Amino acid sequence: MTTTRLFTWISFLLGVTAIAIECPDSWITFHDHCYLFSVDKLNWFHATKSCKDKEALLVAIESAAEDTFLKQSIVHFHLHDNPQFVGYWTSANDLEVEGRWVWGYPSDNQVTYADWHAGEPNNVWFDKRAEDCVVLWGHSTYNYTWNDQPCDIAEHYICEIGEPHAEVVG
Repeated sequence: MTTTRLFTWISFLLGVTAIAIECPDSWITFHDHCYLFSVDKLNWFHATKSCKDKEALLVAIESAAEDTFLKQSIVHFHLHDNPQFVGYWTSANDLEVEGRWVWGYPSDNQVTYADWHAGEPNNVWFDKRAEDCVVLWGHSTYNYTWNDQPCDIAEHYICEIGEPHAEVVG
């Protein structure tokens, strides 16, 4: 019996209508969302456009569970890489108002969950550029906690489909 049929049978027995998640190829499912971890590196603006071209959004991290999943996935994908050179863009930014962190641009969707590294956000880059975009950063002791950095730096990125291609089962 296939997993889908078993799931349908159990749903029927329990009288539950459920959603079977079907993510596009090479995307990963977690809590009814689909995620794509980029291989390439782009600046924040191009990463945002790349996700939109895939009918997705740059990731918005809304819980500790989601944050942990993303970090563990990054560690797995970069097991043999030097974390000093690994970062992944999120959609968090304060481009409109300094210190007002939102998901996406332009947006009123304020960041309510955060996992900033100690001392972040600090809007201090070594060459004095503004830090308006958020990356999960492997550098130094960050361990993929959040860092604000200039949006024009090329980093990996994570696309997310919040309501993936779903089919009603049951």
